[in-house]
Amino acid sequence: MTLNQQIVEVIPLFAVPLVQMKFDCGDQIRKVLNDTKTVDTGAPQMYGLRSSNTNVLNLPQCKPLADFIKMQALNMCKNILAYDIENLQYTMSWISVKQPNQYHTPHTHPNSVISGVYYFYEEENVPLDGIYFEKTNGLGGNTISIPLKDEKVKDCPMSWSYYKVNPTRDLLLLFPSYLPHRVDTNVSKIDRKSLAFNLIPTKMLGSVDELTVLKYSELK
Repeated sequence: MTLNQQIVEVIPLFAVPLVQMKFDCGDQIRKVLNDTKTVDTGAPQMYGLRSSNTNVLNLPQCKPLADFIKMQALNMCKNILAYDIENLQYTMSWISVKQPNQYHTPHTHPNSVISGVYYFYEEENVPLDGIYFEKTNGLGGNTISIPLKDEKVKDCPMSWSYYKVNPTRDLLLLFPSYLPHRVDTNVSKIDRKSLAFNLIPTKMLGSVDELTVLKYSELK
């Protein structure tokens, strides 16, 4: 029996979910997000600008969008990640701005469980900067470097070191907060804006059985 005749099962071990969907937040919310004031991050070329308000989704005008994102993130937690949680709450949410020639270096979102980005751009057919999600390598990853066949890589997801999403208006992305990601340099002549956010389970983290409980209400 040749290899081609054998039944071969390939198991994609320990996959990291990236959830994407479209949601039209409406012109009123879009205007609130677009008009939010921004401040310098201290290293604007590498990080861009961000809104002075770091709880944008707490604004009453943004409630429909905030509720939709939270519902989808909770569904991701319960039905994709199998987290035993009751609900989620926002820790921070802010507008991220990349002016021409600005980008965002690779980073994660510590002290949160689910993070995401929503592209609310006002005009419809304007290309946005690509966002790259990078492979997590556990304990330092493989120390052996092997060249890849470029023509085969696109058909072999297990060989990928990154995954690029080309954002469009109304695109919502949700991902575990530990997943590294970065943003392309803005090569256009206009500012690129998006809404970023972090969520954690309500009430507590951890498990009594595993001796890892963290109850927010009991912290002093």
